[in-house]
Amino acid sequence: QFESDLGDGRIMRWDAKEPPVVGRETTLRFTIHEPDGSLSKLEAYMGMLGHMAIRRDDGAVFTHLHPAGNLSVAAQQVFQIRAGDKPPRRITPEMMEKLCQPPNADMPQQPLAFPYEFPKAGRYRLWVQVKLNGVVRTAVFDTVVGESAGLAAN
Repeated sequence: QFESDLGDGRIMRWDAKEPPVVGRETTLRFTIHEPDGSLSKLEAYMGMLGHMAIRRDDGAVFTHLHPAGNLSVAAQQVFQIRAGDKPPRRITPEMMEKLCQPPNADMPQQPLAFPYEFPKAGRYRLWVQVKLNGVVRTAVFDTVVGESAGLAAN
């Protein structure tokens, strides 16, 4: 687990259960915490609850992501439910009606989950942006992406 200081005592944690490797679809999961350790309440920023940029150190890879891809906030929230620790077996019409509203305190917001597949091995920097109390905060993480079995070095 990696942490990035967001200021004012807030931190973002990257829950990296194993090192990323080339060619393996993964979900990059992040949680944002208040100074007391509780989960932060995220606000929509440019229509999404989070944004991520990924860049390989030589510039050969640059990607801009949203949680669950480039989807609406409602679709993002469905993905967040399914990405949680105890996802429901199915999303009911009642759940969808509740989700198809602007974000509010009753809707699951975390973890922020970004689906991604690293295309090349190497050193990467990840920037994750969220909006908290009207202020956009940016967390920065560095990682090394290794080769997966059976792939040649690039």
